[in-house]
Amino acid sequence: MPINRKWNIAKLLGALRAYPLEQRRRITFEYVLLAGVNDSLGDAGQLSKLLRGIKCKVNIIPFNPHPEAPYARPSHAAVTAFQNECRRLGMPTYLRTPRGDDIDAACGQLANRSGGAPIVPLRVRKGPPPPPPVE
Repeated sequence: MPINRKWNIAKLLGALRAYPLEQRRRITFEYVLLAGVNDSLGDAGQLSKLLRGIKCKVNIIPFNPHPEAPYARPSHAAVTAFQNECRRLGMPTYLRTPRGDDIDAACGQLANRSGGAPIVPLRVRKGPPPPPPVE
């Protein structure tokens, strides 16, 4: 995304590491698992390194497939292995149970099955991007 040229992942993670959280609070990361893309044990290790030093928890979301998507949901075994590896590496990790995917209504699904309609387009903002939040 164009905004990532200025506000890249390294700056974001640095800001999160510096953010003064209350003792029992954690930052939540949502991690969408895509079969064969980011669901391996090595990917869990890379995620652990990326989040090192951040008081956080990770919500794993198995991808919600739909006919127009180029991705697939990982197998249950792959999801379980990924979650177990994250936990072994010291990350509090939870599994988000998919709901609504049988009717293309789950999180991330923009497909419409009636009559083979194409993916519903997102509205595109016209004009310059909004300014970053003021601290």
